[in-house]
Amino acid sequence: MAREFNRRHRGASITVDTARKWLRGETVPTQAKLRSIAAWLLVSPEWLGFGDGEQGHPATREACVDLALIADLHLLDEKYQLLAREFVSKLLELQDARANNDTGPQAPMV
Repeated sequence: MAREFNRRHRGASITVDTARKWLRGETVPTQAKLRSIAAWLLVSPEWLGFGDGEQGHPATREACVDLALIADLHLLDEKYQLLAREFVSKLLELQDARANNDTGPQAPMV
C-alpha cells in the first residue's frame, strides 16, 4: 500500500509503518494525503475521512478519475509529460475542427 500510495502522491512519501497505522486506525492521514487516497480509490475525500455523503457519486468518481490521471501524468519523465500534453493538444484541435465542421484533419472514429 505504501509503495502504491507513494507512486500517486506528489508530496512527502510514507513508510510501510505509516500505512499500517492508517489501516489500523492508529493515525489519520493529512488532508492532502487523504485527497490522494480518495482519488486513488475513486471515492470522495469526505466519505473516506468522515463517512459523509455518498461513497461513489458519479460526479465525484469522474473528478477522482481525472485527478488520478493528472497525478499519473506527473509521475512521467519530463519528456513523456511533454508528449502527453502535445497529444492532448492535438486531440483538442481535432475536436474543435469537427465541432466547427472544418475541413481540417479528422480523427478516426473509435
